Formats: sequence, C-alpha cells, structure tokens
Amino acid sequence: MIESFIIARRLGGRMLKRSWGGSMDRRTALKITACAMGAVGLGILLGFESESGNRTGLPKTSLPPSDSRRSSKGQIDWTYWLPVNSAIIGWVKIPGTSVDYPIVQAPDEDPAYYLSHGVYGETNPCGTPYLDAGNAGEGLESPVCWLFAHNMSDGTMFAPLARYSDSSFAKEHPRITIYRPDGRADCYQVDAVKTVGSSERVKRTDITSSEAARAFYESLLMTADAAYGQLSDGYLGNYALLSTCTDDGGERTVVLTHRVVR
Repeated sequence: MIESFIIARRLGGRMLKRSWGGSMDRRTALKITACAMGAVGLGILLGFESESGNRTGLPKTSLPPSDSRRSSKGQIDWTYWLPVNSAIIGWVKIPGTSVDYPIVQAPDEDPAYYLSHGVYGETNPCGTPYLDAGNAGEGLESPVCWLFAHNMSDGTMFAPLARYSDSSFAKEHPRITIYRPDGRADCYQVDAVKTVGSSERVKRTDITSSEAARAFYESLLMTADAAYGQLSDGYLGNYALLSTCTDDGGERTVVLTHRVVR
C-alpha cells in the first residue's frame, strides 16, 4: 500500500488547496485520504493497472470546475487541452451535474497517480477523472472501459454518481456523454448502479470480444442495487463503468452504462 501511504503523508496535518483554489480542512483531507486509500487498496485487489508519465513542465495551476474551456460553439477547446497534458484522451459530462471534466489515461508505473494529481500534472488531492491503465491498449474503444475519480464532499468530481441509487435522479440524468479529440461525442445510457465491496472482485480489463463484454456486463446488471435499463437483443457495443468511493472509503459505487449513440 505504498501509494496509499504517500497520499496520506501528502494530505495529513496541514491545510490543503482544492482544485479551484479554496481551502480544505484536516477533516475533509482525511476523508479524501481514506477514499484514496480505499481506491488504491481495491485497485490492487482487483488488479488495477496504470501507467506513469513525465509531468515536468506542465502548468502548476489547477482546473476550476467551471472552466470547461469550450469554444463559442459549445464544444471542447481541444486546441487548448491537448497541449496541456498528452495523457488527455477525452472529456466526460453528465448534463445537469458537476461532472464536466477532462479524462486522462492512467499511467502504468504509478497506479494511483491521478488520485493525487490534477489534469495539469500538479499535486492535487482532488485528482482528475482517469481511464484505467488496463484499458490503455484500446483506450475509450475498449469493450469495457473503467473510469475513476474521487467522491468530493462538495459534490464535485464523481460525487454525483452516488445519487444514481435514487430512481428520480437516475430518471433525470439518464445519459452520460464522452467527447473525443477527433470531434466525436459518444452517448452512454445509464442502466444500473452497483455497490462493490472492498473484497469483491469485479474489475476486468482482459475482455477482448463484444460477446464476452456483453456477458460480463449482464452479470453485473444481475447483481446491481438498482437497474434502470437493459440491453437490446443483439447489442454488441461498448460499455463504460464509472466508479467512485463511497463516504466510508471501503466500498465503491459503480454506474453501469452502454454506448447508444456514436
């Protein structure tokens, strides 16, 4: 649990800055530490893989949640974002929530890098949403994509995911959009939400066929806490599983989605 120890040392015993410049007290910092340790611990247990990269020379500033850097036409300003960090591979947005962030590819040499670093590469306890390194080969085209981010107490990062246990919230926020640098905008339908225990083995990144991906996804649907949709007959597409820690840090909330519009 070396990564967890490093994160705890970074966070404990001092005031910290949120990613948008506010202050964070020790109590909140310890909560994030527990969440990060839970994420790293669960990642090690489930075989999470990441990659590490050279972040030197990146701006030492953080990403305010309101700074989407969109063009006048409402699209992501990729001419700004791509030079910021070569690990940026997309952008995730859940309309009507605070989820509106770049997605980075997690690095192989450091599984927990983006739990404690922002999109600019700066040390940041808020982290930034990332794609599991086990998906690095095919990226967002992987049959089953795993996306992770912190559950912040102020409702930012992936905190809204926990609200998908509420059927009213799920009904009001049924789709998630993932934007690509090539201009594509993939829409994902929210099918279910599942709580994963700290000792439960669920994550797989070794799936290579559409048929195996569907079988795996349906097995998760069968054990979900709440289900809101189902796959159509013959569907053999792409799945995105968005995960964040729960309040106690020992469990994780996983929102199950499948791509419906390309």
